[in-house]
Amino acid sequence: MKIVKRGDVSKLEIDFESHLLISGATGKSKKTTAIGRICHEAIKKGATIVILANSKNNVEAGSCIFPITEKWHLEKLKFQEEEPYIQQIKLYHSPTNNFPNKKLYPYEIGTFDIREYLDRTITSFLFETSTETSSLSALNNQIENLSKKDSYFNLIQKIKTQSTSTQYSTIMNYFQKLKLNPLFFPSTSKYNFNFEKILKDNKHFHIFDNRFHQDPKIKVLNNLLILNAIKKVKEEGKVKNQVVIVMDELKSFVPAQPQFQYQSILAKILSDLISTLRSIGVMFVTATQSIFAIDQNVMQSFSDIIQGRTTALQELKQLSQIIGLNHFDRQEIMSLQPNQFVLLSQLNIGILEPYTFHVAPFNYFSSGQHFDRMAEKYYPDKLISHKALIEEVKKDYKDQEKTAEKRDLSKKPIKRDM
Repeated sequence: MKIVKRGDVSKLEIDFESHLLISGATGKSKKTTAIGRICHEAIKKGATIVILANSKNNVEAGSCIFPITEKWHLEKLKFQEEEPYIQQIKLYHSPTNNFPNKKLYPYEIGTFDIREYLDRTITSFLFETSTETSSLSALNNQIENLSKKDSYFNLIQKIKTQSTSTQYSTIMNYFQKLKLNPLFFPSTSKYNFNFEKILKDNKHFHIFDNRFHQDPKIKVLNNLLILNAIKKVKEEGKVKNQVVIVMDELKSFVPAQPQFQYQSILAKILSDLISTLRSIGVMFVTATQSIFAIDQNVMQSFSDIIQGRTTALQELKQLSQIIGLNHFDRQEIMSLQPNQFVLLSQLNIGILEPYTFHVAPFNYFSSGQHFDRMAEKYYPDKLISHKALIEEVKKDYKDQEKTAEKRDLSKKPIKRDM
């Protein structure tokens, strides 16, 4: 964030060169309010906003398409001399057997180009290791040899005929989830997400949802694929727009104390990704109840930490040890009002100045609301069933399997371990 002073008033402005970690107690700091304003300011400057699903699975960011009804919100906008408006969105989801048949607000159902996005970052995540084992090396070598028409099942056939039995068994052990979740399609598939097209659209909020996937690792894999796709498109210079990635509830993605092995390798991947993203014009914005609740390597990847109110003494103690909060600084943080924050990097100049974020002029999610029910109320004519499209994608995936079995690119028997 950039600090701009005008007379006695100083304000925070987006400079697209910072990765922002917003921290504060749930219900007391209003982190969502801050993120909403940041997105509004960024899209006004021509940035593309990409929002990744959080653990709550309620499409909270999609609330911006509904009219504002909360009195406090309308009064705040009047004070800010702003008019409320509807922010348009596009929803995305990858195919899953659990996608409901009932009518929903429209989703783009999409898959991922296997040659582009099943890379070493993703295979390391799937194998839950950063070490290049012989099985992982055998897998990566075969991925590099895929043609544009090759499918996931062609890849399996190549591995089966070109690897040892142990390598094949190891790979299939980690790949079983992919057979049940049609995420990766041939490069020629019409179902693949077009990330260049998505990132060139700076009029909508692009919300990538994963709530209908039941497997937690598949949920995380979807988010990681999207991050990796954005990185590749921006690195290739195909999109000139600034891009802002928003991921609320970072704790559920990379907790300080991981519950699953894949979260440990994910933390390393994410910290590397965040560093790369900043260098190619991608801004990463996230929030957490406490910066000490997330992996510390990931936390250190953020250039700016915006701290809201907290009364947790242990957290204040840890902050003091890291950045040297004195007694007055701690009192400042404990007495912050809702929607007030301090920029911790300002301690470099010896000052903690409270900042208040304006509310965004679009609707925020309110307690008790549910996106699907709200969509039924306000946009009944827009709701559609996705059943036919999901079945079409699933049939295409099954046909890919049958085609791969028929082609059987090599008649060589599987290699035996020596």
